[in-house]
Amino acid sequence: MGLIEDVDAVVERLGEGLETPARGRLEQLGSRLKELAIRKIVSSNHTVMELVVASYLLSKGYEVDVEHVLAPDLVCDIYASLNGESLIVEIE
Repeated sequence: MGLIEDVDAVVERLGEGLETPARGRLEQLGSRLKELAIRKIVSSNHTVMELVVASYLLSKGYEVDVEHVLAPDLVCDIYASLNGESLIVEIE
């Protein structure tokens, strides 16, 4: 199984526990990560962990973005916001 198939499987499995709007957003994030995988910008384990953390934050009501640009040369793995507060997660 390749990275694209891994992302699809993880999104499907994690999406089972989410409400419809959050599930749709997780699918969008999965699509973005697949595009980055095709361009060889992200790796398998890293991508799966981004999806796991994103799914958790979505389930808590956060708006979530992956590989979010903070500045021209600065990208965070996950950027989440809720009630005017922001959260940045870096996957190692």
